[in-house]
Amino acid sequence: MRILGVFVAFSLAVGLGTVLALQVHSKKSSGHHPSLTLYYSDGKTVLWHDANPAVEPTTQPSNAPYFVDLVRTELLQTFGDKYYQKGAWNVTTSLDGGLQASAEKLAASNLSAISASTNGKADEVATVLEDVTTGQIKALVGGADRSNSDHGQINYTTTKVSPGTSIMPFDYAALIDRTSDVGAGTALSDTLGPLQGWSCNNRSIPANGGNCLYNADFLFLGPMSLRYALATGRNVPAAQAGLRVGISQLTDFVGQMGATAGYHCYQATDLAPSSVSQCYGSAALGDGAYLTLRDATHAFATLANGGQKLPQTTLVSATLNGKSVRSWQQPPSTQVVRPDTAYIINGIMSDPTAGTLPGSCSDTNCTAGANDAKFQRYNGWQFAEDLGNSMLGTSAMSASWSAKYAVVAWAGNHSQTNRSFTPGTTTTQLLPLVRGLMQAAHTGKSPAGWQQPSDLQKLPASPFPAGSVTAGPTTDWYPSWYRQPAAAN
Repeated sequence: MRILGVFVAFSLAVGLGTVLALQVHSKKSSGHHPSLTLYYSDGKTVLWHDANPAVEPTTQPSNAPYFVDLVRTELLQTFGDKYYQKGAWNVTTSLDGGLQASAEKLAASNLSAISASTNGKADEVATVLEDVTTGQIKALVGGADRSNSDHGQINYTTTKVSPGTSIMPFDYAALIDRTSDVGAGTALSDTLGPLQGWSCNNRSIPANGGNCLYNADFLFLGPMSLRYALATGRNVPAAQAGLRVGISQLTDFVGQMGATAGYHCYQATDLAPSSVSQCYGSAALGDGAYLTLRDATHAFATLANGGQKLPQTTLVSATLNGKSVRSWQQPPSTQVVRPDTAYIINGIMSDPTAGTLPGSCSDTNCTAGANDAKFQRYNGWQFAEDLGNSMLGTSAMSASWSAKYAVVAWAGNHSQTNRSFTPGTTTTQLLPLVRGLMQAAHTGKSPAGWQQPSDLQKLPASPFPAGSVTAGPTTDWYPSWYRQPAAAN
């Protein structure tokens, strides 16, 4: 039977009953490709239309186009590349229209400020919001402007980007998970000296030709607790953590947490799978190694879910010719990070007393002054806060997560090689986007926290000099498998 047309309706609840739908028409003859129209159920507001411009005219997308990319990809993967020829479809997606609108507004506003502060060098922004408890993507912005003829077709949520120092929680998660003598109160070293990958025989700062690893503030604070090192984003202890685990083991660890496309290093700037090459110490700092924003969000969601990984999805249900072919049910999870590890890292990153960002927090809320950067408490919710930066200055990636949602955002130049930012100074660039989207997602929801594992140990922290600001609490959390290291002779 010759199929002349196919109708596909994607419906999803938006707010209090507004519905979005996706319509697909296909023409088997004349080489036409299927065209998509994403629209509200009243049919008045067209949000997305996709057609082969060589065959028929196409309208420019006005909303959720990059999310539609992911929906189409998942449909193709699930039902085959000729799915649209099989009949009439009705598909419910995971998108939350209200949160999508918030994400688009916040991304545009944040990029405007970033672009102004970088003299236009940073010209792209992207963000993903995932439901930690289900693996469903609730909002996604893949770029600044889909209609941009030069690079608007690039979806920066599925393109490999540099995570920068936002990778650090995974350094310490791997260190705790894969060793038996490390906890939140363990003393780490922040000193200038040789490391694998940094010979440090020229102690000038890197900008002047030096080959030592420096912290972003060019200071070295000596011994410090793991809690303080992670919460303040110190480069030297993070590199040591990654090197102790082993860089190849670290990149595998990130992959297992949800980076399905991998956390890899590449030859030159070619990010094709065929050019994957060996990673070095800088991968522990998120430089020289790449992953997709979608995968980064999934990995943080796994951490937020107590180390349990769920399948990530954009589809909830589908019917074909009136018959159900997909009905989402809570899928089983896979424990890829031990619960003690996840709880310790989540606790550190949501601890407003551990970091040095400006602002103060009560048990339920943080201050919201113009210069305040802490947002780890919101209407009783605990938010982990990870404001990263690239040592090379090419991009910024930041993340936040709770027991319910995970948000990751990225900004940089579309080429990913242009140094949009001053190296090491991008920490708060994405703050308005990440904080705003987390708060929008949690508004009106009853707070829920992370469940403390029953076998977690609270033990004395490593001794520090009296009055040291790098110590952390006198007792801190250690995993159940922690064993006190033997004293040196």
